[in-house]
Amino acid sequence: MGTERFLGMTAPQVVEYLVDANSVRGLLLTAYVKDRHEGRDYPASGLAGLGTVLEQERRSEPRTLIGFTSLVETPEGYRQFPLIDFSSRYAPNTPEGLARVLGVLAELGQTQGFVLDSGRSWHYYGGRPVTHDEWEGFMRACYGYDEIGPLYIDHQLRRGASTLRLTTDGPSGKPQLPVVAAVLGAPTIAYLLVGFGRLGLDNVGGIAGEYLSFMILMLTLYTISGGIYLTGNLLGTPRNNFIFLLIGALLANLIGTTGAAMVLIRPLLRANSERTRTRHVVIFFILVVCNIGGILLPLGPPLFLGVLQGVSFSWTLRLWPEWLLVVGLVLALFVAIDIYHYRREPRASLRADAADYVPMRIAGKVNLLCFAGAVLIVVLSGPLATAGQHIGFPYLREAGLLVMMALSLILGPRGPRAANHFRWGPIVEVAVLFAGIFAVMIPALALLQAKGSDIGLTQPWHYFWASGGLSAFLDNGPTYLAFTAAAQGQVGAVSAAGLMSTHVVAGVAPSTLLAAVSCGASMMGALSYIGNAPNFMVKAVAEASGLKMPSFVSYLGYAAIILLPIFAVVTLVFFR
Repeated sequence: MGTERFLGMTAPQVVEYLVDANSVRGLLLTAYVKDRHEGRDYPASGLAGLGTVLEQERRSEPRTLIGFTSLVETPEGYRQFPLIDFSSRYAPNTPEGLARVLGVLAELGQTQGFVLDSGRSWHYYGGRPVTHDEWEGFMRACYGYDEIGPLYIDHQLRRGASTLRLTTDGPSGKPQLPVVAAVLGAPTIAYLLVGFGRLGLDNVGGIAGEYLSFMILMLTLYTISGGIYLTGNLLGTPRNNFIFLLIGALLANLIGTTGAAMVLIRPLLRANSERTRTRHVVIFFILVVCNIGGILLPLGPPLFLGVLQGVSFSWTLRLWPEWLLVVGLVLALFVAIDIYHYRREPRASLRADAADYVPMRIAGKVNLLCFAGAVLIVVLSGPLATAGQHIGFPYLREAGLLVMMALSLILGPRGPRAANHFRWGPIVEVAVLFAGIFAVMIPALALLQAKGSDIGLTQPWHYFWASGGLSAFLDNGPTYLAFTAAAQGQVGAVSAAGLMSTHVVAGVAPSTLLAAVSCGASMMGALSYIGNAPNFMVKAVAEASGLKMPSFVSYLGYAAIILLPIFAVVTLVFFR
């Protein structure tokens, strides 16, 4: 029982893994309402069927419980997973109770599986299905252990199968929205409207339009990426880990850093679940996929905010030398570190890794077409804006994105979305948070644009390190807007579009300042968990899988040691 699979996963995640890793074709789920003698069985076909049932459960009565039945259909025929519901009296959910559970499982020869906290005691899910005769022998071997009640064993043997619940009896409460954003944003809007009249209304209206465009893009990418699920369990070798990170660095430019991170982090964790030295893999994943990889196309914050300010969609492609240098150096360092740790892995871990190999497949492929459509629509922002002016409807781009999102929800299978534990709550929180950010930034951006030449930033490297330093501890979206506004003030540009100019103004080319801000805000968000939203999301997913991640300060130290020398090289090469 590898520690990476130990205690951190939820019951649905465990069953999803077991179904996928063992190529389960059919399974049986049982639903019943707590405190009532009502029950119904759901035959389900593989991972997609499991996801559909769990999605139905979410829409049913809140007290409905879903149970996973040990009897499944595999390519070898019908098999049974060893399942145990330990006694809360003799094996409570305490460290001592857990130690007793581990001792029992060791004596029963259960070396591959999952132990989960059930609330009062512990649930055990065996990692491999066995024949019915082997399952019966396993259940009879459980007699004699106080930690497993004899009445429980009798009941399972009479039924001919075991069941463990996957869900709890009701929701845990609604997520708390970022109220601070609303509290700060609303007075700012009121002040602008009351204090500046028509001018304030124009400023608020312009920002509101940009906010709407920004959130529709975020909503579309979030929804489509939630419908893609990568199944399988690859080998956790340095070569495969390098390929994961390289694909993530490229994918971050096509579906945004958040989309790429959420699509790739779970299969990466599965691939490395048998290894004992893997924390560095997730740290480099945050550096590459969540941050520095996504600077070539503006499909998310902060660079899409530049598009809303007038920067050409394709302009960021000119940052490929910076992207290639930083990504190349970070990946080269990662390969060296991963090879070092891989060679020190216990042989037993490597054998278990090889035994758990399952080829990777993509579930929800129709969403790839929706992604392609969304990217094409953003690429055509200019022609769509022109067409919108001719017909009197300036939101053709946003309408097209909403159509792609709707097609994803209508045409995409439910299974992958359920397997990803897709929820609307996170994107609602992002919407509320950025509403406040957009509001409070209106006066700040106006001030920086008017007085940008007076704040002491004159050279490209000033902008690179100033925007990056703040992005490490603040959201990189407002940081990007703040320093592009300061650059506009320095070179006298009316809008951010003026920063694309290569003509020297006041001793510097505006395009170099825009490149410095774009790289600083996008790359240095990797320096802390709070520098970019995907950083903390990946940390949470990794810890949920049982991996112990560094503390905030420790991660800051790791990232600084890795990235600051590389950023110094970037400064010397591009922003002196």
